[in-house]
Amino acid sequence: MIPPRTLLAVLLCGAFLLACGERDGPVDPQTASGAQLYALVRCDSCHGGAREGTFLAPPLAGLARHWEAQSLADYLRDPAPFLASDERLGAMSQHYTANMRAFAELGKAERLRLAEWLLEP
Repeated sequence: MIPPRTLLAVLLCGAFLLACGERDGPVDPQTASGAQLYALVRCDSCHGGAREGTFLAPPLAGLARHWEAQSLADYLRDPAPFLASDERLGAMSQHYTANMRAFAELGKAERLRLAEWLLEP
């Protein structure tokens, strides 16, 4: 018979590994969905897991009011020029702790796929 404390420790370790481990293996950015890209490049670390926003960065709801997919993909490539030339974006960036970073690790198609997903309601 397994002692109760040992059984509890094994169950907790198993639950931890299931919660923290990769469920489906590594994600290939070239075939990843927009939602997978959002997680892969860690947008959730600033904007929240459900795009709800945090003290670091704004919520990502209603982006279609201000963006089209290609312009948002261009922004993701290099946010600095947009922040410097767009008064709305510049003012918004003053309210949050994090600075929007460039996503150089994503190719053009991946940035566009992520942008299209972000524009979905």
